[in-house]
Amino acid sequence: MSDNYFNEGKTTSITFWALGHMAKGMGLALAFCLALGLIYAVIWGVGQLLPDASKTMPSPYGQIESPLPFLV
Repeated sequence: MSDNYFNEGKTTSITFWALGHMAKGMGLALAFCLALGLIYAVIWGVGQLLPDASKTMPSPYGQIESPLPFLV
């Protein structure tokens, strides 16, 4: 075998460095998306534990709003 069996030049080194950083960013984005999915699943699970009556009740905000008297 020759001494130049594995020759890593500057271009190859920069390519591996860039690919490593892109892979790290991909992993961080995946972790962020999985965390959002987990939070969504927890909120959905808590919502499934609520009774059906709480899901079909009218909004309490309609009770708070009262029309102002009409002044002439």
